[in-house]
Amino acid sequence: MKNADCTRAKNELLGGLDRVSVRTARHLETCDGCAVFAERFAATRSSLRRHRSPVVPDAGFAARVTAALPAAETGGDLVSRAALRLLPAAIALTIVLGAWSWLSTASPASLTEGAPTDDVLAWVLDNGS
Repeated sequence: MKNADCTRAKNELLGGLDRVSVRTARHLETCDGCAVFAERFAATRSSLRRHRSPVVPDAGFAARVTAALPAAETGGDLVSRAALRLLPAAIALTIVLGAWSWLSTASPASLTEGAPTDDVLAWVLDNGS
């Protein structure tokens, strides 16, 4: 299956290893599309490695970036604010679900109305419900 082999070969090439497996090397010998992909990828990778710049930021860079950021809030304060914002929605959801549960629950009397006998347990067991 050529598509699965092509996908596996490209994934291996993109994995960043300097050498490919024997299986991928064999596939590259028989698949022109993957061979071209491998050559272009190798050329791009080589070019990027050659142009890697040894730039190192000065010692005050981290301090300047940190000073420019807005003041960080403490974790507890942030959590309590989020909880307070969600509180009205949580209360409304609780009320709606409670009302739905109360209204949709059948009364005990309505459950026994369909039973053909006075022994509801025997009726349930006989009907497999």
